[in-house]
This record gives sequence, structure tokens and C-alpha cells, in this order.
Amino acid sequence: MKRLLLTFACFAAFFSTSGRAEVPAADPDRKEQAPSVIDPDLHPCRYFTLEEEMIDFFIGMEHEERLVPIRVPKRYLEDRFDHEEGAVHGAQLFRIEVPTFEPITRRETGRRNAAGLPWNWMNFIIKDQLPLDHTLGLRLALPISVDDIGKPRSVPDFRDFPNLTGPHGLTSVVAPDRLGGEDLFVHYDDEQNLAGWMLCSVRGLNHTQNERCYHTTRLSEMDVGISFRRTELSNWNIIYQNVAQFLTCATSENL
Repeated sequence: MKRLLLTFACFAAFFSTSGRAEVPAADPDRKEQAPSVIDPDLHPCRYFTLEEEMIDFFIGMEHEERLVPIRVPKRYLEDRFDHEEGAVHGAQLFRIEVPTFEPITRRETGRRNAAGLPWNWMNFIIKDQLPLDHTLGLRLALPISVDDIGKPRSVPDFRDFPNLTGPHGLTSVVAPDRLGGEDLFVHYDDEQNLAGWMLCSVRGLNHTQNERCYHTTRLSEMDVGISFRRTELSNWNIIYQNVAQFLTCATSENL
């Protein structure tokens, strides 16, 4: 009997210890994660070399009736149909790790999500769309009512709304009712022309849990959308410059 009790106690102790050892650590709070630390010497074009396998394709700019030739390292193109030489695409998506500018696959992002790792990657897409002022005006024209359907719509000018000094060198456009409460930021080029606008979600608004920013801009004579976690907002200009450099290399005839 004593032997049976001792055996039972040993098993109980083993499973109790094993259970404690297998309890995973608490996932980091992605809502409060720190911005990525980006090396100032990071070179987004480091894979544009003679030794690297490259893919040539075109982005069709229908509004402007032209094709933009693109040449990028194959490692940045995940899907097989994107590996077709000379293909014409209406858009092309890239998924990038923010601190390293390394390509990240869908499988890898799934693995990181399952592991609860910090969300330090972003997407950017090259595409064709209407001019920046117009797309921003259309966003400010929302929402529309049933009575507005089929009627000519006036497109507001964002400059008609109050503009305040925003965070991290951005300008804040005060139009919360038009935006459903989300934050709108703009930035300008050296000639004070609109260089891009950014809509950022707000936690708790419309059941938002993970705040994101979507940056609409124009680089290398193409329209570009950059999406990242709002926790990376302080890095927006570095992200912007890295994407700009990558696309400059992708459209350069000298590479």
C-alpha cells in the first residue's frame, strides 16, 4: 500500500511539474509594444546585385496610360505568378519586416502571430490611383447617405479643415466627424505640395483593438500605399524613406 501511494505521489509530482513548465509565457501586449529600432545604416537595396536572381515586370498605370518597368529581387515576390518575366500587373504587394527590410512570407507572419511575437512587419503596395488631393478629398466626402447615391458629389479640400501641428513632423487635419473619429495626418514636400496623407485608427473606436495606419503617397512616379501598426508611427518617415529608396532602385535603368 505504501509503495502504491509513493508511486502515485511521484506521478502526481511529475505531472504537476510538467504542467507548470509547459505553461507559455504571457504574450506581449501588441497594443503597447515599442516602435521598431531601425538601423540608420540599413540599405533597402542591398539585394539589388548581379549575383541576385531578379524579376522584371511592369505596373500598369491606367489613369496615366503608361507602363512602369520594375526590376526587383525574386525573394521579395512570394507568389509564383509574380515570378513571370515581363508580366503586367495592376498592383504589386510587398510584405516587409520593419527593422530589417527583409521580406516576410504569409506563413512566417502566421507563425509569428501564433507565437504571439511582436508585430513588427508592414505591407506596401505599388499601384495606380487618382491624385493624392483627390483621393483625400473623396475620403473626406464620406459618409454618404442613401439620398446622395447617383448625385454629383463635391470633393472637399483638406486645406479647408483646421490644420494643427501633429506628431513626428506630421500635420493633423481636424475632421473627426468626416473620418468616423480616426486620425488624419498629412505631410508636404519641399515646395509645400501634398506629398502624402495617413489615416490612423484609434483603439476602442468602432471596436478597434489593433490600431493601424495607412499611408497613401507617390514614389518613383507610382502610387504607393504603406500599412503598418500605429505603434510604428514614430518611424513613419524612416519607413517612407526606405520604401522610396527601394522603389528608386527598382525603377532605375542602371541596376
